[in-house]
Amino acid sequence: MEGPGDSKKGIVFRRHVVDRMPIDSWNDVWKKLHQQLINVDVLNVSAVPAEVYSTVAAAVIWFMRLALSIALYLWIDSKMRPIYDKLIPCDLGKPPQKKRQRLGSSRKDPALGSLGKSRAKFISAEETTGVTFNDFAGQEYIKGELKEIVHILKNEEEFKKRGIYCPKGVLLHGPPGTGKTILARAIAGEAGLPFFAANGTEFVEMFVSVAASRVKDLFASARSYAPSIIFIDEIDAIGTKCGGPDIGGGGAEREQGLLQMLTEMDGFKVSTSQVLVIGATNRLDILDPALLRKGRFDKIIRVGLPSEFGRLAILKVHARNKHFRSEEEKETLMRELSELTEDFTGTELQNILNEAGILTARKDLDYIGQKELLEALKRQKGTFETGQEDNRELPEELKLRLAYREAAVAVLACYFPDPYHPFTETGMTAFGKAYYRSDRDFVPNLAAKLEALRDEYMRFAVEKCSTVLREYCSAVETIADILLENGEIKAEEIWDIYKMATRIPQVGF
Repeated sequence: MEGPGDSKKGIVFRRHVVDRMPIDSWNDVWKKLHQQLINVDVLNVSAVPAEVYSTVAAAVIWFMRLALSIALYLWIDSKMRPIYDKLIPCDLGKPPQKKRQRLGSSRKDPALGSLGKSRAKFISAEETTGVTFNDFAGQEYIKGELKEIVHILKNEEEFKKRGIYCPKGVLLHGPPGTGKTILARAIAGEAGLPFFAANGTEFVEMFVSVAASRVKDLFASARSYAPSIIFIDEIDAIGTKCGGPDIGGGGAEREQGLLQMLTEMDGFKVSTSQVLVIGATNRLDILDPALLRKGRFDKIIRVGLPSEFGRLAILKVHARNKHFRSEEEKETLMRELSELTEDFTGTELQNILNEAGILTARKDLDYIGQKELLEALKRQKGTFETGQEDNRELPEELKLRLAYREAAVAVLACYFPDPYHPFTETGMTAFGKAYYRSDRDFVPNLAAKLEALRDEYMRFAVEKCSTVLREYCSAVETIADILLENGEIKAEEIWDIYKMATRIPQVGF
C-alpha cells in the first residue's frame, strides 16, 4: 500500500554475465553446505574425454610401432633364410608336416642319430625300375621260382587256407655276371610291392653298434610297409662266418650286424611278418651256416652259366635294339655266336654285342655283320687293350713261332672229328687265340681215365699229334705263311688248305 507521500519507483532486473565458478570454489561450497561429507571432490566432467583420448591415442601408437617391427622382422627373415640354409644345413624352425613315412624314419637308437639309419634305397609299389622279367633270359626255371614266391607273398591269405606260407628268404648265388642283380631289379619292377635294396657293405662302419642298428632299422621299415621285399646284394660282406680271421679289423662290428640279421629273419618275436628277404652272393662257401639254414633262407638257388639255348635267348634280348641287315641274318648270327661262346656269362654276351656296335660305328657301317661280331668276340676273350697292337713290336723269330703254333692248332682242329671254327690274331695279349664250335655244352669227365692211364694216354696224345703234324706239314707251313703275311686267317681258308694239302704218311707210328 502506498502512502500519499510515497513516490512510485520501478523495480529493474538486470542480468550480469559472470564467470563460471572455478572447480576449487565448488569444492569449498560443498564442504560448507555438507560438512558431513568428507573427501568429496567435484570433477570437471568435460575434461574426462580429453584425458581418455590421450590414453587411447598413446596405446594405438605403440601398437602400430609393434606391428611395424614384426613386419620388418619377417621381411628381413625371408630375405636372409636362403643364406641361412646354405651356411647352416639344418632345420630352421620349419613347421612339422605330416608326410608319408620315409625309409629310416622308424625307431632307431637316439645315441647313434643318423648313423643308425639304414642306407637302403626304397622303391614304392607305384614306382618302376625299368627292368622286367623279359630282360632276363636263359634260365627260365629261376624266373618261374621267383614269380611263384612273389605271388604267394602278395596273396598270403589265400595260401594260408591251404596251409602254405611264403618262404622267408631266397638266396641267389653263382659266378659274377650271371644276372643275380638283374633278377632283383626285375622283381622290383614287376612285383608291385614296396622294395628295399641294400648292399652288404652299407651296414658296417667304424662306430660300434652301427651295423646292428642299421639292420634293425631296415627290417622295421620293411615291416611297416608289409608285404614288402628286401634285397641285399653282396650279402657275404655282412654274412661271413662268425669267428673267422679278422682281416682289416671290424670283425666284431660285422658279427653284431650278422647276429641282428639272424634275429630279424627268424627271432623269438618274429612271426609271419610278410617280408621276403632276397640275398645275392658270389661266395656261398664263406656264409655263416646259421644264415643258410631253413627258416631264414628257405630257398637257395644257383644262377649258373647259361646253356647254348640260354645263350641264344640272352643274345636275342640284348640284340633287340641293335641294327642288322635282316631278321634272318640276325637269327643266323645269333645262333653262330651262341655256339662260339661256351662258358660265357650273360654280361659277357651283352658286352660282345655292345663292342660289335662300337666297331660298326667306328667303320661307319649301317648294320652289324659277322666280321664285327667275330672281332668283338676276340676282344672279349683276349682282353684287348686299345692301341696295344700299335705299341707292341714283336721280334720276327717270335712271330714265326707264334704263326707255326697257331697253324698247328688249326690243322689239329681240322683233323679231329669235332666241328671247328678257329681264327687267330697274333697281336693279342695271349699271343694268339683259337676258338672252336662244339656240338655239346659240356666236356666229358675224363678224370678217372686220366688218373688210371695217365702216362699211356699222354704218350699216345703226344705221338698222335706229332704224327698228324708231320703228315700235314705242308698245310702247317702254308697257314703259317698266311699268318705272317696277313696276321689272321679265316676258317674257310684253313679248311681248304687242309683238304688240298699233300699228306706225307709216316712209318713207325
